[in-house]
Amino acid sequence: MLSCVFLGVLLLGTFALTMAPSQSRAALLSPAIVDGPSEGAHVNQSNVSFTLDGLFDVGHDPAFGDHDFMCSLDGLPFGWCQGFQLPDCRADAGFGWVCTQAKAYSGLADGAHHFYARSYYCATPCYAGDEEFSAYLTRGFTVDTQRPIVNLTGPAGMVPQTIGAARFYFDANEQASFTCKSDKRPAVACVSPFRLTRLHSGRHALEVIATDLAGNASLPTIWTYRIKLKPLAAKTNCKTVKVRRHGKLVKKRKCVKVKSKVAG
Repeated sequence: MLSCVFLGVLLLGTFALTMAPSQSRAALLSPAIVDGPSEGAHVNQSNVSFTLDGLFDVGHDPAFGDHDFMCSLDGLPFGWCQGFQLPDCRADAGFGWVCTQAKAYSGLADGAHHFYARSYYCATPCYAGDEEFSAYLTRGFTVDTQRPIVNLTGPAGMVPQTIGAARFYFDANEQASFTCKSDKRPAVACVSPFRLTRLHSGRHALEVIATDLAGNASLPTIWTYRIKLKPLAAKTNCKTVKVRRHGKLVKKRKCVKVKSKVAG
């Protein structure tokens, strides 16, 4: 009877020692995204890819269990990132293993997307319910393959004036930065309203290009107009001076006409 009790205690102790390592094992670590669109990025192509790096500690040795990465896009069910192709793993001194795998998506629609990834491990032999999953990480990004569209307004028709200036207003159908090019002048970064000065009489053109957050450039939007400079009104400058008359100093008003000119 005592021998049976002793044998039972021994078997329970052996079972406890066998189970202890898996129960005390650290939680499975989430992978890191080391390549792909950054959080909040706008990309101008419908094909994107991500590269995952995962650390598997000595308690999750890939040599003694099934290991893989699981991926999801836009909340769809998680699946193996590369089907039945396992990650590429290498030993990491002092820790365990570093495993790497890529996941690519093609033909994504324009708009916001969210990529999810997590690590998976199941010690061999793997039974239902023994699987371990890490917390998932996510990366949000936006696909934008469309050019922005610029709305531009400026001087209408002939503009008679004396200073040779013009003002323009523009915006785009999405968040964007702008460049402006007037006639043969070099293109410059610009914001609305945009003002030009020192324009000569004649025909002029302003070209505006918008670039959105994904790097898509709009087609050039051009506004043509004419400037007609008119002479400035003649001006007379007068001042009081002292002159000697009959041996005495007297005050005299002296006026000088300023010659008319055209500004610009």
